[in-house]
Amino acid sequence: MGNWKAGWAYEEYQRLKDNGVEIISLDHKIYPKNVLKLMEDGAPPLLFCKGQLSLLKSEGIAIVGSRNASGEGVKMVKQFAAELAMQGENVISGYAKGID
Repeated sequence: MGNWKAGWAYEEYQRLKDNGVEIISLDHKIYPKNVLKLMEDGAPPLLFCKGQLSLLKSEGIAIVGSRNASGEGVKMVKQFAAELAMQGENVISGYAKGID
């Protein structure tokens, strides 16, 4: 790997850490067992997590929708997710484009 690639990777890692993002690998003790069970060999090798990591061991709700959602659709889903979170639900996002 070239020095610029190593430097870029380190800068990205630092940017994530500075923003409170934790990187959890497949072999980490807190990696959600239900993800491994459901996805088997297709489980993501890394999870980028922000918030209460203890929630990784809890059930949660994922909201899935269109990648090409309208502005109104995205606004409605954000409001819905916020209401779920205020009620104590664990809302999960994959941070894909659109509604996720």
